[in-house]
This record gives sequence, C-alpha cells and structure tokens, in this order.
Amino acid sequence: AAFVDRNFFVCGMVASVAVAGLSPGPGQACEKFVGRYAVATIFVLSGLGLKLAELKKAATNTKLNLYTQGANLLAFPALALPVISLLRKTSLDSRLLDGLLVTSCLPTTVNMCVALTQASDGDVAAALTNAVIGNLLGVVV
Repeated sequence: AAFVDRNFFVCGMVASVAVAGLSPGPGQACEKFVGRYAVATIFVLSGLGLKLAELKKAATNTKLNLYTQGANLLAFPALALPVISLLRKTSLDSRLLDGLLVTSCLPTTVNMCVALTQASDGDVAAALTNAVIGNLLGVVV
C-alpha cells in the first residue's frame, strides 16, 4: 500500500493500459472527445494554476529551453537512429521500426509533460513552456 501511495500516478497509468488492453471499446468511444478537448483543458488548467511571473521566468530561461529542445528534437532522434538501424537486422517488422523512428522524432506530449512534472514536484511552468515550444517547433523540424 505504501508503494502505491508513493507511485500512484505510475500505478494508475499501468492499470489504465491494462484495462484498455482488456477492453478497448470504451476508450475508442471517447477518443474524439478526448483528442479535441483534453489537451486544451490541460493547457487551461495548468495555465490557471501558474502565476504569470512563473511562466515568464520559464519562457525567458533560454539555456533551459535550448537544452530541452536540443535533447528532445535533436539528441534523442540522433541516438535512436543507430539503435533502430541495428534492430533492422533482426526479425522485427520494418513497419514497427519505421514507427519507432518517427516517434523518436516527435516532441513530447503536453499532457504527459505536465502530469509527470506535477507528480514529481518539478517545475511545471518550465515543462508547460517547453511542451508548447516543442510542439510548435516539431511541426517544422
């Protein structure tokens, strides 16, 4: 019980994936609603919970933002490419490996950035700022 209390978010994610694997119907039924409104709701709630000064400080922290975007949009794909190239020599389906390669180039999702940062008592303003920057840059990078 103490382990679950300390790691409730991760345990909840694992339980959600397990339930979705056993019964995907309910999740598929609400997919369009969640896709349209959940991210916007997370932005609004996260933004309302932060002070403007915190957001400004996070947005103007050039060093942190450059490191974060460099890691997410350059370093991670550069590290994934040789690993995926090695995996191409195995019996893994090439479509799976193509998907992993594409996924390694995508920016992080807003909901996971904010949720995991909040769960770890991290800098939510910096996470939110970098999620927004990453998703805007991800369109062109």
